[in-house]
Amino acid sequence: MFELVQTICQDHFMKTSSATVITKTLLTLISLVVSVELHEIVHLLMARAMGLPSRFLNFTAVGLSKVEAMKYPAEHLAFMNGIAPLFSFLVLGCGSLIFCRSRIVRSEKVNYFVAWLAIFNLPYLGLQIMLMGGPSRSNGTGNDFATVFDFLGMSPVARAILGAFGLLIFIALQSPLKEVINMDASVKTEEKDFPLPRWRSSVGYFLLIFGFGAAVISCRNNILQNYSEGTLWVLCQLVVWGLASVCLTRWKTAEGKMMLCNWILPCLIATVLLVPLGFEGNDFLMLWIFVLPMMTGAAYFKTLKARHKIFMPKLQSVRLRNKMGDFHQ
Repeated sequence: MFELVQTICQDHFMKTSSATVITKTLLTLISLVVSVELHEIVHLLMARAMGLPSRFLNFTAVGLSKVEAMKYPAEHLAFMNGIAPLFSFLVLGCGSLIFCRSRIVRSEKVNYFVAWLAIFNLPYLGLQIMLMGGPSRSNGTGNDFATVFDFLGMSPVARAILGAFGLLIFIALQSPLKEVINMDASVKTEEKDFPLPRWRSSVGYFLLIFGFGAAVISCRNNILQNYSEGTLWVLCQLVVWGLASVCLTRWKTAEGKMMLCNWILPCLIATVLLVPLGFEGNDFLMLWIFVLPMMTGAAYFKTLKARHKIFMPKLQSVRLRNKMGDFHQ
């Protein structure tokens, strides 16, 4: 399998090796598992600190039974649900982003592992907001933000409306990820622009508009308490953004080729390897649908930044020539 991947990458994208793909796949897989399990451990520790008998219900869920939840104060249950998303976003997301930007560690493997912590946990805040229009389940089996904002007195209608902005936040939080994705030293940045075919940009923007339409439909279903359909439309938003970012990314650039071989390929393999662990309805079964749009979105912003590096010097050169022409006149 990895020999086939190596051949494809060498022939079509850039030189790589099976060992590199295997190493980065393992680092990606470990980083994703660590992110999910640390999130759940924080749920567990906060619950135990407040005297709640929470436990692991499966690999990716910590909570207690509905009958047990009725015996404990609502504020304790809200704290149990709310602390983990904040930890994921602030510590694993923002903290990893700061770590990668600081360049305090030169180890490529360490930086790659920490970069994946940022890639998964920074846009995770947007994902939480997208799902907060669903039902509030204070025992820990539902959306964390839905439970917290329900405890704070926000109505289901208001939560559904706020959830409609989740996709926008999800996309916006992928922009800083371009700072954690480092180019390999062997990859030379090409001083050449690769404009998108018009059909691809048209399809990409159409899909993006459709994604925001899906957010409105999800909001409507949640207001009507059709929560199953609302959740399906949330998943639709993720798939549509993933496809839109694929269409809008300039894959022929050096950055695009590097993203394919060193980031998206390990991401795809790692999330597929986690699917067999997704028994009993835990999140590993569907992790790919959350993570791949994060990665393709990061690729879009990475190649967009590269295009600006090429475009801005050209624009400055044109302005300088115009000024020189005006001076001579």
